Amino acid sequence: NFSIDRHLVKKVKVVITGVGNHIIIVKVLRDCPSLAEMAEEDIILPRISFMHTLHSGHTLLCQQFPLAPAYSTTFHSCEGLTYDKIGIDLTRPVFTHRQLYSALSRVRCRTDAKVRLQVEERMTTNITYSAFRKSCCTSFFESKIEKN
Repeated sequence: NFSIDRHLVKKVKVVITGVGNHIIIVKVLRDCPSLAEMAEEDIILPRISFMHTLHSGHTLLCQQFPLAPAYSTTFHSCEGLTYDKIGIDLTRPVFTHRQLYSALSRVRCRTDAKVRLQVEERMTTNITYSAFRKSCCTSFFESKIEKN
């Protein structure tokens, strides 16, 4: 945890707004993946240096910023969230159809979801299609009945 008061804790999402040789300037995203929900405050993160003396007597200098690039998440950690755009990698099969349903239902419009399949494949494997279709169709028809 870098600064609990400023919400700089493990797994917090930030947007990099500036980069220098010795600093990175970030803004914290507040409980929403939209850039409109960024905190007003610029936070300056310094480059951190570590020195290690090796058994050979040499000194190893490591310099890094206290950030880890985040460009992916798991199916379960995105439940309950809505994203503007998503990409789903299905080059390895999902365990159940509910995982795929959970991932695909994170966007408002199907054009905002991109799905990556194996080369030369038009559909993924290891999914219970009948149960997936049934759950989709049931919720679709129930919403039509409620509106009428």
